Amino acid sequence: MKRLLLLALTLPVAWAAAQPMSDDETAHLLDQIAAKRADGAIQSDFREEKKLAMMEKPVVETGTIAFLAPNKFRREVPGKSLTACDGETLWMYYPAYKEAEKYTLSSNKALRESLSAMTSGLGLRDIAKNYSVKAERNADGYTMDLTPRSRAMRGTIQSITLVIGADLKARRMVLVSGPGESSTITFSNERKAALTPDDFSFKPPSGVTVSEPLGR
Repeated sequence: MKRLLLLALTLPVAWAAAQPMSDDETAHLLDQIAAKRADGAIQSDFREEKKLAMMEKPVVETGTIAFLAPNKFRREVPGKSLTACDGETLWMYYPAYKEAEKYTLSSNKALRESLSAMTSGLGLRDIAKNYSVKAERNADGYTMDLTPRSRAMRGTIQSITLVIGADLKARRMVLVSGPGESSTITFSNERKAALTPDDFSFKPPSGVTVSEPLGR
């Protein structure tokens, strides 16, 4: 009898904590998120914990990440790396090694599509274009499970889980890329940023070696 009473008491709590949302409700939520990010750049602090199948301990990085609609982003880990994309060219810069990698998106469809899907997941824009979305409402906001729509993207990312606050700001993202490999990114201090398109471009400093791993 005590067990039944306990179950009866916990069922309403569990139901209140997570309520599946209909397709229409999910679409409305995505529209709200897109509208919130349509006016200017968004910047957040982040902490990423990456688990790799070949490493015993996770790799942890902290820094800032910024987005400007529709396809510009910038991710910086102070002293370690800078990734910048202006929508046409992706740069990855490693200041300690004085090396930079350049990727021209127009000449690589697979990279371009993957990057578009990644930025929609991270930047919370145009999510439904690249992912099928299942959402649920909870006491603190929303949780969305994203499954890549394209076969090419599914070869890189198996799934993404996004935790969104009631204020529609990103809280956490869990990205599963393969067996034993995942990244958990915690976001904080999301804010509007006075960034222009030029802030998402990159010019290699003097003395930096530039390579193009995928060619032109």
